[in-house]
Amino acid sequence: MKKVKIILSLAVLFFVYTAVNAQVEKNKFLFGASSNMNALFGSSKIETTQSGTTTKTDGPKTVNFNLTPSFGYFVIDGLAAGLFFDIDIDNCKYEQELQTGGNVDLIDNTSTMIVGPFIRYYINLGKIKPFAEGNIGFGSMKDKYEYLDWSGTSYTIKEEEDKYNIFNWGLGAGVAFFLSDNVSIDAMLGYNNSTINYKDDENDYKYKFKAGSFGANFGFTIIIP
Repeated sequence: MKKVKIILSLAVLFFVYTAVNAQVEKNKFLFGASSNMNALFGSSKIETTQSGTTTKTDGPKTVNFNLTPSFGYFVIDGLAAGLFFDIDIDNCKYEQELQTGGNVDLIDNTSTMIVGPFIRYYINLGKIKPFAEGNIGFGSMKDKYEYLDWSGTSYTIKEEEDKYNIFNWGLGAGVAFFLSDNVSIDAMLGYNNSTINYKDDENDYKYKFKAGSFGANFGFTIIIP
């Protein structure tokens, strides 16, 4: 009788383990999408005071779009590896004061595309699964902007475009809330490090910018059998 109870207990434990791991088991595919949830639309006000006179003007108006889709494959139970694509678009409109009097609106639009490998490991705790993730990305950024050119008698608006190379890596940890066996809502906190390079051979000019930041990402994941 004891042997029967032991066998039944082991069978139940095996069933529970299998059910928990079935969502993120080997040979399944992963599709996900996330965003850093930056403000999609923004505006600002600028107030200056000189000699007791206060002047209020509109600051830059911005529109931001960020999306990071990812595609992966579970190489073993709980561990997925694949590619991610980071797409970021920023449109900025700001007001420039003219020395001849009046103001003019100028535009500065930036688009960024980064692609690279990622790995994600889930800890199987049922419907709520903590996970850790790491990625390395390579990409480029285009900055298309307007500026004022003074001819000596009047201003003209001219347009120019700069291109930058980007190297990026990130680490993060989060929690996946599975709404069903195949769909989860994800929340992650992570650290992101970026290096941006610009080179102008014509003017023998080089520019490098490095930055690290902590942030939150929210998204969803679909597990495909």
